[in-house]
Amino acid sequence: MKRFERKAMYLQMKSCLVLAIFAGGLLQAACVSSEAQGCIPKAPPLEAAATMNHGQFLFFHPKSIGKTYTGYQTMWDEKGHPLFVLSFESGKLVKYEATNREAINGKDVCKYQGERLISGTAEACPDYQDLQAGFRSVKGDDLPVPVERDPRRRSD
Repeated sequence: MKRFERKAMYLQMKSCLVLAIFAGGLLQAACVSSEAQGCIPKAPPLEAAATMNHGQFLFFHPKSIGKTYTGYQTMWDEKGHPLFVLSFESGKLVKYEATNREAINGKDVCKYQGERLISGTAEACPDYQDLQAGFRSVKGDDLPVPVERDPRRRSD
């Protein structure tokens, strides 16, 4: 390889590294929180599924949870506010968080281990079996959503 080609390749790799660092900073800035498992986006990404319940659109991401998935699945309302966050480790549900303005910290937190509730109240926490596969759309995830009601397309 000629010296010029090596230098050009080095500059290209350096540019990619700088871009990756910059993009990582943008991604982190767009997170509600960041833990060892990953990032919870502040608003639903374009890839989020859209479903409807009682005339309101709801958005969740990722669209499905695999048997070995580790990370979060979040559901947002039309305004882009997170309503629910599910945490998974190796495909198992370990935590459920729901927005609840009446709760002391503004949310209900339920923790699961071995498919059983270990923290949280039975009244506030869904059964493990109801959420073990994550959120799924009953009506499909390609519903047409008017732009004014779609936080995936807004840049607030």
